[in-house]
Amino acid sequence: MDIKKILVLSGITLSAAFALNIGNVQADNAGTTSSVPDTKAEFQVKAGDGDSDNNPTGLKFVNAPDLTFQGTNVKEIATKGATLNLANAQNPLQVEDYRGSDATTDWSINAQLSKFNNGNNSSLDGTITLYADKDSKTTAADDIKGASIGSASQQVWHSNGKERGVSTATATTNKGTELSIPQSTNVSAGTYSATINWTLSNTAAD
Repeated sequence: MDIKKILVLSGITLSAAFALNIGNVQADNAGTTSSVPDTKAEFQVKAGDGDSDNNPTGLKFVNAPDLTFQGTNVKEIATKGATLNLANAQNPLQVEDYRGSDATTDWSINAQLSKFNNGNNSSLDGTITLYADKDSKTTAADDIKGASIGSASQQVWHSNGKERGVSTATATTNKGTELSIPQSTNVSAGTYSATINWTLSNTAAD
């Protein structure tokens, strides 16, 4: 037997065995996967505009109007009373409701009017009849059509259930608003002023 041939054949046999082992390792690696457990991503959403000190619930009374009415005279009030048309209104009536879409209640605004005083020991009762138009972006509340503001607190505006918890409602006082002063002999010349107390509640009255 030729020794050289034997060595060559042995080398071929070893090479084949080595190649077979490598193939087995690669096959094992190809069939193995590795993963870690699922992780998470998160963030926090606060109610309102993020100012938890001033607006923790997300329901905020932003603005209410200052109203100036046309003037009258002592004789008119002393003899029959007066109905005064609106001369000017500053600031709209505005509510921000960002409690979230899971809010379960509507909101309402009540208003109460104090007596009118002129600083000369003269005071007069009065009743405001309020008309206001919602702006084009407001869907959460309707126009105000003749809400009465007098000596007792009464509801003047409320939400309608639309876009509850995720909207701003704005209404601008219109020229239909007027002030009625009943007849009184306790009247003197001067500028009379009163305070309107506005209250926002997160439960609308029926």
